[in-house]
Amino acid sequence: MHKLKILSMNSNSIIGKIDIIRAHVHTYQPDLVAISETKIDSKFDDNELLGDGYTIWRKDRKHGGGGVLIALSNTSNLSVLQSNEGPGESLALLLQIHPMLKFRVVVMYRPPNEYELENFENLIDEYKLDNCILVGDHNFLIGLLFLVSVK
Repeated sequence: MHKLKILSMNSNSIIGKIDIIRAHVHTYQPDLVAISETKIDSKFDDNELLGDGYTIWRKDRKHGGGGVLIALSNTSNLSVLQSNEGPGESLALLLQIHPMLKFRVVVMYRPPNEYELENFENLIDEYKLDNCILVGDHNFLIGLLFLVSVK
């Protein structure tokens, strides 16, 4: 049986929270870390985040805010078959844990002021969400939708 540990969080800016993130990684020892709303750019070196025990894929926003990353433990049993930058602020890894078991991990950040769901719908269309683990901060207005549906 293959077990997979995923740590997913919204950092709302990695800078200033590196110690907390490292503590979580040390405590839980995840195979994969997915972080949304990183708020970093190319000036921030990958090794500053988790050290050299993880390989990191990032999609930084060009003009501040947002951003997503996926970090894969160098000691995990996962093989990366493909990496993609998806629609909007999303990033995906197609992973294999066993020759017969492939799946995709997608991290997505949807800003709260993005009222259209076009990027989210495009993400669903692109990946079909088959054998897919979708994480991140999607900022859905569930409470508002619930109130509207009750009336």
